Amino acid sequence: MKRFLQYGIILAVACGPNGTSDRTETVVRLQRQIDSLKSVIDSLRRENTTAATTGANAPSSSSDQSSQPTVFSSGNWAVHRSVDPMTDKPTCTGIYHNDWNYQLNEKAFYISVRGRGGVKAVRLRFGDSPAQGLRLASETEGEVSAVIVAGTDFSSFLKSPRLRAEIATVLGNAINEDLDLTGVSDVHNFMSTSPQCRS
Repeated sequence: MKRFLQYGIILAVACGPNGTSDRTETVVRLQRQIDSLKSVIDSLRRENTTAATTGANAPSSSSDQSSQPTVFSSGNWAVHRSVDPMTDKPTCTGIYHNDWNYQLNEKAFYISVRGRGGVKAVRLRFGDSPAQGLRLASETEGEVSAVIVAGTDFSSFLKSPRLRAEIATVLGNAINEDLDLTGVSDVHNFMSTSPQCRS
């Protein structure tokens, strides 16, 4: 009840003496703000409830990075290796500029926007090729809060010297990424073929 009274006070102050049209505009504006906040809350809830179910579709957690030694590097990229304590299965992850927000595995590349507003839409440009059109984030991208470069885009990624990304966040911000891909194909080849990364 207190919350409704607060909203009522806000509306009364914001509307002023100009009548119904001003009041309607204010209500519409506030409703849009509320809807935006609801979508952010829903996004954060999805992150918390789906993190345990995304498995191989999600980038590695950075919580235990200190125990993952570097086993190979090329250009701006390094391969970190971890071993599952239950199965002894090794996992290799490629990292850009020692920043775990940028992760490479054998099938995809991830740009994490967790803590930066979540991903709503993205536009990619590989090398000097024309930029792609803006596309909405996939359900998985929304769940893991990361841009996922996979499929034919991943093939372009591995062959390109540079990746630029324009990311529209759930909060309405814009994030621009410009990555030097020198060494990424060597790192990917190591991860795909080295006995250190294979079970």
